[in-house]
Order: sequence, then C-alpha cells, then structure tokens
Amino acid sequence: MPNITVTIDDDSVIRMAKVVAAKRGTSVSAMVAEFLRDLVKEEDDYQKAYLQWQKSVKEGLPVVSGSPLTREEIYDRAAAREAEQAQRRSMPKTSTKKAKP
Repeated sequence: MPNITVTIDDDSVIRMAKVVAAKRGTSVSAMVAEFLRDLVKEEDDYQKAYLQWQKSVKEGLPVVSGSPLTREEIYDRAAAREAEQAQRRSMPKTSTKKAKP
C-alpha cells in the first residue's frame, strides 16, 4: 500500500487528532484515509451528476406524451394540480397514526 506524508505545523491539531482517534478506537492515519476516500467519492458523485446534467441539457426539455409542453400547458395550474394529485394517488399509502406509548 502506498504511503503519503502529511505535514501539519500546528502541534495542537496533531494532539487533538490523536485524542479524537483514540476516542473512536482508530488511528489518525485511518481517519485521514477515511477522509480522503469520502472526498474522492464526493468528487466522483459530483462528476457523475454533472455529466448527467450535461446529457439532459443536450437532450432538451422533458417530453410528455411524445410532444414538448406548450407555454399554456406549462402555466396551467389546474392541470399541474391534477397531475400532482394523480401522482399522490399512485404512491403507496403510509400510516400517519402515531404509536400509543
């Protein structure tokens, strides 16, 4: 496994990092490795989302029933409410009752 060297000029940061690592039952090295893995994953997730967005921009606006929405359809609030209600009806029902203590 390749190693890296990290230089931290502030001794108090190093001491606190060791305390935090001890509390977590791990090492400073393991915490840094986890941080870097999370950072790389976050960057990868961002890149995937960005590429997906670029693809959707190139493909254009979403199409409904084979044709783009007209200006009137976009601003038709009654139709929007109907579509929202239809979507709610198609979703599985969840219980909103509170459990008795």
